Amino acid sequence: MMPRRPRIIGWGRAMRPWFALWGAVWLLGTGWALAQPAGNDDPLRQTARERYQQARNLLEQGDAVAALSEFAASYQLYANWPSLYGMAMCQEALGRPAAALELYQQVLREFGESVPDSERVLIGGRIAEIQAQIGTPPPPNAATGRLAVRSTPSGALVRVDGTEAGTTPLQIEVSIGPHRLEARLEGHESATRWVDVVEGQTAEVEFGMVALGGAPGEGGELLVRADPSGTVFLDGEHLGPAPVGPRALAAGEHRVRVEGDDGRVWEETVEVAAGRTMVVDVRLGVAAGLDPLWFWLTAGTAGALAVGGAATGGYVLSLKDEYDDPATSPARRDEIKSTGDPLRVVTDALLGAAGAVAIGAIALAVFTDFSGEGGVSADVGPLEEPSPPESAFGAAREW
Repeated sequence: MMPRRPRIIGWGRAMRPWFALWGAVWLLGTGWALAQPAGNDDPLRQTARERYQQARNLLEQGDAVAALSEFAASYQLYANWPSLYGMAMCQEALGRPAAALELYQQVLREFGESVPDSERVLIGGRIAEIQAQIGTPPPPNAATGRLAVRSTPSGALVRVDGTEAGTTPLQIEVSIGPHRLEARLEGHESATRWVDVVEGQTAEVEFGMVALGGAPGEGGELLVRADPSGTVFLDGEHLGPAPVGPRALAAGEHRVRVEGDDGRVWEETVEVAAGRTMVVDVRLGVAAGLDPLWFWLTAGTAGALAVGGAATGGYVLSLKDEYDDPATSPARRDEIKSTGDPLRVVTDALLGAAGAVAIGAIALAVFTDFSGEGGVSADVGPLEEPSPPESAFGAAREW
């Protein structure tokens, strides 16, 4: 059963300021798309624009949850204020005023004068209105999931959608859909992550906190993904199906093992650097050759035929020795001949078949994947973060 997604409802009087705000972003975003020559875009920025356009389409259709995910993906690919703006409106539509307020303020704080005057006025109005009603709790949502948040070191203050939720380790119940998590710990840099919560399930999030002053702390993070999905083991501990992480770990070497449902396995030692997130992308793929079962069945058949041929052949030879013995009577020779001739034919047939099947087994051996690891490979490296723009003004101008 697919998890339910909340739809935007109540596009009436209460939503009109919000809808007007969205209309401004829609027109402005379309203007950017038409004004920017496609040839000037790098692939990362082009992908970010495509995700932004998809988010706008989803929001117009009333799917605020999916739109929020696409806006967040666009912003993570390339920092741009329209995507941040859209994220704020999605949070407001989902009944999360605290998260919307924080994002509206972030638009003005990070992009400042690059935001057109008309949009700054609208954002300022939304900030004032949300601040006036921030004490009102959001409407209840019957569809919920859980967040399990940990950090290295522990004790970090966690904010979920702009609201303080407690300190790590922490488990709380939240509404389904994307949520913005922020972890803060004295003497460490703050960390932010988006997580999608599914109805009835627990989303695990781990923060590897980095010490201030440019010196990374003792911890790093590890993210393991697999295609198709497999079971992940870390340092011998069963973690569950991929993807797993990012998971906070002590810096240094860690043994990672991914087992596919069909028995294929990838296992290596991964070096986790302090203050970095290492990503392991495992491709379990398809077998490089035939299943060994076919080879062993063929080889076994060849062996059985050879044994049968050898047995009948041995008996035929014993009959021949008796036939050649001068002491054997003519009647016995006739009996031996009537029995031996058919057995000799059977022996030749069995040994011939054994030889043919053995040749087939040799051919199968060439194409058989005896290791059970065919098609298994992996890419291991640090998580690449998109480079921040030189200035907020430049980000909006070049978007």
